[in-house]
Amino acid sequence: MACIPKSKNNPASAIDKILSACLPEGAAVAVGLSGGMDSVSLLEATLPLQGRWKILVCHVNHGISLHANSWERFCRRLCEKKNIPIIVCRVPTPPVVASEDWARQQRMAAFAGLSVKAVLAAHHANDQAETVLFRLLRGSGVCGMAAMRPCATLPGASHIQLLRPWLHIGRDNVARYARRQKLSWVEDEDNDNLSRRRNFLRQRALPILSEGFPDCGTLLAAAAPRFAEDADLLADLAHWDEKKAAANGEGFSLVYWQNVGLARVGNWLRTSLFERRASGARRHVDEAARQIMAANADSSVCFKFRHTCLRAWRGRLFWDDTPSPPSDFVLPLKAAEARLPLEELGGTLMLSRTRGKGLSTAKIADGLLLRLRQGGERLSIIGRPRRAVADLLREAEIMPWRRMLLPLLFVRGRLAAVPGIATAADFVAAPDENGLECGFEWR
Repeated sequence: MACIPKSKNNPASAIDKILSACLPEGAAVAVGLSGGMDSVSLLEATLPLQGRWKILVCHVNHGISLHANSWERFCRRLCEKKNIPIIVCRVPTPPVVASEDWARQQRMAAFAGLSVKAVLAAHHANDQAETVLFRLLRGSGVCGMAAMRPCATLPGASHIQLLRPWLHIGRDNVARYARRQKLSWVEDEDNDNLSRRRNFLRQRALPILSEGFPDCGTLLAAAAPRFAEDADLLADLAHWDEKKAAANGEGFSLVYWQNVGLARVGNWLRTSLFERRASGARRHVDEAARQIMAANADSSVCFKFRHTCLRAWRGRLFWDDTPSPPSDFVLPLKAAEARLPLEELGGTLMLSRTRGKGLSTAKIADGLLLRLRQGGERLSIIGRPRRAVADLLREAEIMPWRRMLLPLLFVRGRLAAVPGIATAADFVAAPDENGLECGFEWR
């Protein structure tokens, strides 16, 4: 992460400094514009940097408020007046009751579709304080308490940075800047809706806390980067443990995890799930850690999380991101050297030219057909009796959850090869023949 110097509470210089620290000049940058005071101020403070970076605006029309279209018109007129390009993203079918998390997901999805290197967001120190308090009340751990980071990867778009230059600048400072620049903005009536938990914290909880702790907002915001340091150290420990656990082959040694103890297993799980954007409930992760500590070499359990699974097999742990087998997968192939990515199967088929081994190019001249196992397939191998494909995969120690995803090669309806495992005797290249060796590389 880039080291971003503070700017002594100057809203305009804070943007210059974060862009200089995180992006090369000339890169395209989008300003997230809702039409409210914070984002309008952010746009105004960013405009002087147009000569050094390519600045554009993105407005997301969630369609929730009755005023959503008028806010969109306001943003369009503002950008037209400022002579700056604007991209408007509309949510086609908002839910009847839209949560704050839902609205945020829609914004992140819209930003992820932009052709930019970074998105600027107008979150300030008050927002940071609210986030820290909100996550504390939800029982978050160190990573959650780190709250918002000034420079982060945009969810769903690893090539785009989400930059928040004002996390150390208070709302009052932003408001003074807006008045000084004589800016106009729209007001969101939903900000007065106390059923929104953040609104309740902002309008009720924090003012009451400030009566007894006058600097509570400043201190809560200042705690976030300290939690971030601790979270980074825990992530470093998880990466170190993962490297040690993986030292002796594919997957991670179950014995290693049981030796380092429950707390470090839980830390590794939470870090890995966060990085895979598959974070689960704390109790679910803790239960998985406890079962890992109790597992043995014969355990064959599966811990399901969002977008991924963690599987125990033969004394090792494996992250399983493989998709479900497509029911109708059939793919004709030319009998030629190729490297063919098959995302729907979770890997890449590789055909390479050879001589005297592999598939005889003469015998497969009519072409190849790639399809998945249906069950009951058998293969005759030179020097060995006819074998069931299921037995061959088991003997080759192909992981059980991958076996139905390994594609088979057929010629004129006959099984010719199991990639990386065996070639049918009737299709093996003679010593003086050209051949194709086939393999499958898992993602």
